[in-house]
Amino acid sequence: MKQAEYYFLESLKQNAMFIDAVQGLGRTYMAMGKGEDAVRMLEKAVKLSPAAQLLYFDLARAYLIVGQHQKALEAFQRVIDLNPDSQLAAEAKQSM
Repeated sequence: MKQAEYYFLESLKQNAMFIDAVQGLGRTYMAMGKGEDAVRMLEKAVKLSPAAQLLYFDLARAYLIVGQHQKALEAFQRVIDLNPDSQLAAEAKQSM
C-alpha cells in the first residue's frame, strides 16, 4: 500500500486535478486505516467531479470509517440522487 500511496502522490505532483489519482489515494488511505486522510482526498474528488456517483459512494465509506455517520448518510443519498436505478444506488440504500 505504501507503494500505491507513493505513485498516487507522484501523479498528483504532476497534475493535482488528476481525478483517478485523487480517488485512488483516497481509497489507498482507507485501506491503510488513514480515515481522515481518505476523507480529505475524497472530499477533494467530489469537488473535482460532482456528478461522479462512485466518488460519493467512496466518500460515504470513508465517513463511516471516521464515525461521521450523518455525513455518510448524506453522501449515500447523493449516490442515490445521481442515478436512482443503478446498482450503486441499490448498494447505497443497503448501506444506509
